[in-house]
Amino acid sequence: MKLFLIIGLEIVALCAYQRGAQNTISTSPPAGAPGNEASEDVEKKIMQLERDWGDALAKRDVLALDRILGDDHSVISKDGSVLTKAQELAKHSESADELFDFEPMKVRVFDDTAVVTGGHREKSQYQGRDTSGHYRWMDVFVKRNGHWQAVASELTRVEEGKP
Repeated sequence: MKLFLIIGLEIVALCAYQRGAQNTISTSPPAGAPGNEASEDVEKKIMQLERDWGDALAKRDVLALDRILGDDHSVISKDGSVLTKAQELAKHSESADELFDFEPMKVRVFDDTAVVTGGHREKSQYQGRDTSGHYRWMDVFVKRNGHWQAVASELTRVEEGKP
């Protein structure tokens, strides 16, 4: 229940931030105007970012992770802890993750914000402990200075025997 409350508050805060930013200065061109990305193109870009993120985790590529994650990124991790970007980068420089069997992703685009849901199976270790399993996740991306970055994430382990 606490996890859902935290996720809900993050989404509400992001929506309020976006609405406030749009009310003060509108820098996005109107739909159909030159320079405005089609939703389908954004979905493809975001899905590729998700795959790049998985590759970066497997390779312990902290520079790629640094580009993908916004400076204000936070994640509710596998064990329920909330990590900042710096903590997450430090953790992934020590862990060994191999992501595979990606489930279909669903990307929903709201102007300069995108919410992605998906899942995967992984083989992973952290601090000598096996953290392998089936996970579902949600990531929130925001477009800043022409680039999409993840600003919030949540990862939940799927109990064995459940779809």
